[in-house]
Amino acid sequence: MPGGRGKIDEYNKSLTPEQRAARAKELSAAGNAAQAKRRRQIKDIKTIAKIVNNAPAGADLKEALKRLGIENENLTNAAGIVLAVYQAALNGDMKAVEKWESYVGQADKSKGGSAAPFVQIVCDLPRPTYDAPPDAIVVEAEEVDNSG
Repeated sequence: MPGGRGKIDEYNKSLTPEQRAARAKELSAAGNAAQAKRRRQIKDIKTIAKIVNNAPAGADLKEALKRLGIENENLTNAAGIVLAVYQAALNGDMKAVEKWESYVGQADKSKGGSAAPFVQIVCDLPRPTYDAPPDAIVVEAEEVDNSG
């Protein structure tokens, strides 16, 4: 590899303290300019995303939203995104289910949500013993309080 650590050290030693300070200032300014450019790009992307989000929906999407009873002022691309998440959730996409639950306020409290979980899995039945004859096995379930 040409150059290498030794060459860099030689170069740095050959500079006066004033030259080092000027070079550091130059590199810092270049880094700050690049960072500012990136911030502007991110701001532009967010602005564009907000514009697209609030833009009126296309003809096909408007028809689908109208069939669901969504009124004219709400016929935006944002409503289309909600519809797409709903459809994905119906098709079994678990991330879409979680997103949908966060939209409708049914997210799990333990995950920072605001309401009771949408699905509660109960697996508290005792295992039957296999020592006794089959007609002697009695399995009773406890009553579960779902009031929250």
